[in-house]
Amino acid sequence: MFEAAAVPWVPKTPGPLTVLGPPTQSMLRSDLCVDGLTRPGISAEDLEISRVDEMGKKMKQLLLTVTLSCSLLSTPAPADPGKTAHQGSVDQTLMQMERDYSAAYLHHDTATVARMLADDYVGIDGRAVLSDKAEEVEEAKAPPPGSPTPDYLVSDETLSEMKVRVYGDAAIVTGLSTEKVLIKGLATTVRYRRTTIYVKRHTQWQCVSFHATRVRDQP
Repeated sequence: MFEAAAVPWVPKTPGPLTVLGPPTQSMLRSDLCVDGLTRPGISAEDLEISRVDEMGKKMKQLLLTVTLSCSLLSTPAPADPGKTAHQGSVDQTLMQMERDYSAAYLHHDTATVARMLADDYVGIDGRAVLSDKAEEVEEAKAPPPGSPTPDYLVSDETLSEMKVRVYGDAAIVTGLSTEKVLIKGLATTVRYRRTTIYVKRHTQWQCVSFHATRVRDQP
């Protein structure tokens, strides 16, 4: 067996450095940050440019999200045809009740007046007269034959400008009454702004309150 000769260790001398030139913009872009760690050889200015670009992208995404959310919230829900039809039916029912009550009063139909008024009815007419259900029924009665003409007698009434607002089982009807009346034997025409409140009880609408305010004609 031959014994190998010992060779002394000599450190390797580094060769000359090769200068590749300044990094290009694409190289800087790819070497900026990876997983939050800054790669060496990148200037603070380049890092700031990258940070601003990243913030700009996030702001654009946020603004887009907010815009879409606001658009969805502001879009009105489609109308329910069934609900709209029901609302129209209730409106027509209550406006017809207003006409029916007027006709019943003029024709002394006390049974209809009593049926349409709730037991707890309270009314204030255009003369500021307060009345309950019993008093309304009594006033709707025909005067006895041969009795003198009352001081205030309504001979005709026309309802107009009616508007209905429904709140569940309660509703408010507003309108304008134009009446032909005899006031102490003097024929005249008076107008009232009126408000009638209805409540639905046992599937039936009843009037629980009424208020009228006389319209004063301008001189």
